[in-house]
Amino acid sequence: MAEITKAGPSQLSVSSVLAEHPVKPWQYQSRISPRDPGFAARASVILGLYQGFYQGRRLRPGDRILSVDAKPSI
Repeated sequence: MAEITKAGPSQLSVSSVLAEHPVKPWQYQSRISPRDPGFAARASVILGLYQGFYQGRRLRPGDRILSVDAKPSI
């Protein structure tokens, strides 16, 4: 059993648990490379919404965004 203090588990305890665990996400790499030439333009609309902008204007506090997944089976 790992030793836990008020400061949390020790680094050695965490390292030993992670070493024994079969899933090691830090050993995998994944990238998405969109092939669609219009991807950047469409993605910029979504990124703008995350930043609080739509069509170059700042969203107001009462504005709402509705998101619909057009291809839920993918």
